[in-house]
Amino acid sequence: MYYPILAGGGCEKRLGELGRWLLDHGDDVWILAAGVHTDVAFSLICGQAGFPLQRIRFMPPGGRVEDFVAMQCDALGADILDCQWCDGLPEKFPCAAV
Repeated sequence: MYYPILAGGGCEKRLGELGRWLLDHGDDVWILAAGVHTDVAFSLICGQAGFPLQRIRFMPPGGRVEDFVAMQCDALGADILDCQWCDGLPEKFPCAAV
């Protein structure tokens, strides 16, 4: 699942809850993010929702978000990406995306 910038709101809680539910039902789930705005995000995603911190991957400084997400999907062998993208999906992508 890709979410641009993790902050401290309801979207982060729902992201964590969905990820935890999918993990509990046998899916191999990762959260990809370009960055984090506040540590409250970790309290919501990992604390309240129970999503494992080690399954969150952040984009290193520099580069393009599209390249980071595509590279992570390819490396993880993703078959689908739940994408909360600011714009349209990138043209070249290694898996299906919604």
